[in-house]
Amino acid sequence: MTPLMRIRKVLFCLMCAIAFSSAASNRDSVEMYMSRLDKVLGERTRYEDIRLNKISEAKKRLLYSSQKSDTAALYGIYGELFNQYQYLCFDSALVYAKKTLDLAVAQDNDGMVFSALLMLAYCNDSAGLFLEAKEYLDRIDSVSISPGQRLALYSSYSKLYLDMALSIGIAPYEKIYSDKSVAYSQAIIGASADKESSFVKFQELNIIRCRKDYNEGIELTGKILEQPDLDDRSRALCLGALAMFHLAQGDTIKGVAYLTETAAYDVRLAVKESSALADLADIAYKYGDIDRAYYYITLSMDNAISFNARHRKLESGEILPIIEGNRYEIERQGKNRLFVALSFVVMLLVCLVVAGYFILRQMRQLKNRGRMILQKNSDLRASYKKLREASLLKEKYIGYFFGLNRKYMAEMERFKLAAGRKLAAKQYGELQQFLKSGNTKQDKEAKFAIFDSMFLKLFPNFVAGFNELFDEQFRIELPSNSMLTPELRIFALIRLGVTDNEKIAEFLNYSVNTINTYKTKVKNRSLVPNADFERRIMKIESFSADEDAVY
Repeated sequence: MTPLMRIRKVLFCLMCAIAFSSAASNRDSVEMYMSRLDKVLGERTRYEDIRLNKISEAKKRLLYSSQKSDTAALYGIYGELFNQYQYLCFDSALVYAKKTLDLAVAQDNDGMVFSALLMLAYCNDSAGLFLEAKEYLDRIDSVSISPGQRLALYSSYSKLYLDMALSIGIAPYEKIYSDKSVAYSQAIIGASADKESSFVKFQELNIIRCRKDYNEGIELTGKILEQPDLDDRSRALCLGALAMFHLAQGDTIKGVAYLTETAAYDVRLAVKESSALADLADIAYKYGDIDRAYYYITLSMDNAISFNARHRKLESGEILPIIEGNRYEIERQGKNRLFVALSFVVMLLVCLVVAGYFILRQMRQLKNRGRMILQKNSDLRASYKKLREASLLKEKYIGYFFGLNRKYMAEMERFKLAAGRKLAAKQYGELQQFLKSGNTKQDKEAKFAIFDSMFLKLFPNFVAGFNELFDEQFRIELPSNSMLTPELRIFALIRLGVTDNEKIAEFLNYSVNTINTYKTKVKNRSLVPNADFERRIMKIESFSADEDAVY
């Protein structure tokens, strides 16, 4: 290697080191300014609450003035509410601007009408509704107004055409609108008596901005910022202009410094209509700070939606998909790296898993066998309970019906003896009367009473279990003599296993249609599906299987 080649290599390495150091320094500076802004952004809710409290107080005064029909006070409060909303929410600002115009027209006050039209033009311009804003400005007769009003009108036209130029950003329309904005600013400067006023200086700044004379713009903006009577909103606009000038010259550090100050002013003033956060998101994205870029552009989009500024939505909407896509890609790469790391860990664990496989399989088999044993024990207990219940039911049935048979056999014996005596005495008329004396209805009720008594002894909880299937209003209370109702008697037979409607009808001496009607009426009132009702009836338990049979 020749000495010249060595020198070139050393110079190249030195230049790379300087470039790397400069890039790292720039990144640190950008990080510092943005970190300061992040602290202010964390308090944005508090500043918004301050403005909302002011709005709330103004609305209270508005209500009082409306009740008093104080026109002058109403006009002032409408203007105050417009000023509070003009940077916070377009829709609300538009409402109060229209109220101001309606009041001005009603009072036939040309000055008030002029101010209201400027309000309407301003809030439409801020929302990106440029044609609507121009329509309101065109309604003003520039010949009949005062010189001061004419300057205010020209200022509104100048701002409108500047915003249109910045929004469209496409040749030749950008230049057409910029030239119109410059023309109005020049007209203002020419007609103004005080050439050193802030109002005139802002028009000069507008001309410089449209002509893209950045060095002169930086110098003039610095002079405007030195004026002590400059309000916070105008100061924020100047800082935003400085940021734009420095960024256009390629000085990112100063551009970010002024841009973060602008965004901080916007937060403190609760200004939603601003592009500062969107610009900062773009810069953060270029510096590789994807998370912060996503945070800024999301806040910018939220502000645009909250204010309902259509052009701001478009500005943020152009950047958001790019940042979101890059953020997704970074997350995907991170997940891929995590997947590789997890795969390596999994491979290390495979040996342990294989070694423990047979142990786990044996443990699983033991658990399965244990579960099977527990399940069989549970099934056996359930089967034993059912068998025990069936056995006791049979014993009770037999006991009850033996008693019933004894009763009827005794009655038949008495009937036989009485009939025999009357036959022996040849009392045929009395015998015939005796045979007719039997009361079928009473016999039927007696039969049902015996059945009800028997059933309620076998199923003492039947009525309570039956009522659980209904709302309170449809539950049944038994009378004092413990007689079942026809509906309960039907489902009592079902619980005993008599499910055939014909057999139920025969037992109860009803028609099959009557049985179906009773069943449908009861099921329709229940809390359970009709198809599931009889299954729930069958679940109602009889006496405890641990009880002894009672005869």
